[in-house]
Amino acid sequence: MGNKLLVFPELNGNGDLTARILNRLASKGNYVQLARYTEDDFNRLETAIQRDLKSLVSDVKLVSEDILDWKYPVHIINAEKIATLPGKDFSGLRKVYNRISAREDIKITPLHDQDGINKIRASILIWSGLMIYAGKDTAHDMREYYDSLVKYITAFPEAFDGFIVNYQGEPAGFVIWDDLGGNTATALASLSRRSISYISEYQLIEASKILHAKGIGYLNIGGSESLELDRFKLKFRPSESMVINSYDVEFSLYSGTPIGEITIA
Repeated sequence: MGNKLLVFPELNGNGDLTARILNRLASKGNYVQLARYTEDDFNRLETAIQRDLKSLVSDVKLVSEDILDWKYPVHIINAEKIATLPGKDFSGLRKVYNRISAREDIKITPLHDQDGINKIRASILIWSGLMIYAGKDTAHDMREYYDSLVKYITAFPEAFDGFIVNYQGEPAGFVIWDDLGGNTATALASLSRRSISYISEYQLIEASKILHAKGIGYLNIGGSESLELDRFKLKFRPSESMVINSYDVEFSLYSGTPIGEITIA
């Protein structure tokens, strides 16, 4: 990504705040990219920029995303369906869940247990080492993301929920989602030991069971940076899939020059 600044969509906004932020970033000479924008998000921002006669944005260009986790669509799964796995459509996942849940060497413990944070840190270090050993270390450093997430969980524990997977008494992965009181939780991290067959499926089913028991209807399991990961998520028969995009932002050289309509190349 280089030295890009990523600007994410407003939550429940009309785009005006982002338009003002873009003007401030323009004055600092930053290289800016809009990230994780749905069509509706983009349309709101486009309208806000057109309202701002002093906007410094001259163009917004759709770019191909080849690294980050929205190259493939964001999927939202029905927590009740995945918790109960009804009918023939979910027979494969039922077999997987029953097989893993019957194992004595795999247990889950709540995120907010006394040693939960230390287990997460240990899981991250083990996972990172195994990925490097397998030659699957990626250009974008996921360690940095996970470490930042741990800091936020420590500072604002009430905003997060999840669990740790323990294998033979040692931490082997975790699932973390936001806990903001709505009907859709967003999975913020799902890390698992690759050597344990079907553990990733088990983790998402277990997360859905917990959410369903709490009356939460849906789980946003995010997008994917690879076709393999997208195919994995499609196993859960998403109730909704959303295409999200990245856009490079170009700025006018002259402050206060009205630009009219912005375009998508």
